[in-house]
Amino acid sequence: MQVRIRIPRRKLRRLVSRNQSKRSGQTVLIIVLGAVFGSIYALLGESGMGSNMNMRARATQLRHEISAKEQGNRELRDVIRPLREADPDAIERIAREKLYMVRPGDILYMLPPESRPNPPVLNEPGPPTAPPVPPKR
Repeated sequence: MQVRIRIPRRKLRRLVSRNQSKRSGQTVLIIVLGAVFGSIYALLGESGMGSNMNMRARATQLRHEISAKEQGNRELRDVIRPLREADPDAIERIAREKLYMVRPGDILYMLPPESRPNPPVLNEPGPPTAPPVPPKR
C-alpha cells in the first residue's frame, strides 16, 4: 500500500531552500574551522614558525662556532708553517718550551706548579682570630 502525500509547490520550495541554506552554512563552517586549525598547526606544529625560528638561531650559533674553529685552524697553521719549513729557531723554541730540552751548559730549573690557596673571603662572618687592638694615641 502506497501513501501519497500532496505537498504544495510553495512549501516544497521553502523546505528545499532551507535545507540548501543549512548545507551552505555547514560548508562555510567546515571551511572556516579547517582554516583555523590549519593556521594553528602552521604556527605551533612540528615544522611551524617556532621550530623554524629555533632552527635559524641554531644555524647562526653554528656559523659562529665554525668561524671560531676556522680562526683556531689559521693560528695552528701559522705555528706549523715554520716547523715545516725547518726554521731552526722555531724548532728550538718549541723544544725548549714543551719538551724542556736544554743546550749543553744550560741549567734547567724545575719549579713546582703554581698553587695558590683559596684567599679568605672577607664578607663571611667568622670567629675572631685576635681581640681588636686599640688605636694608638
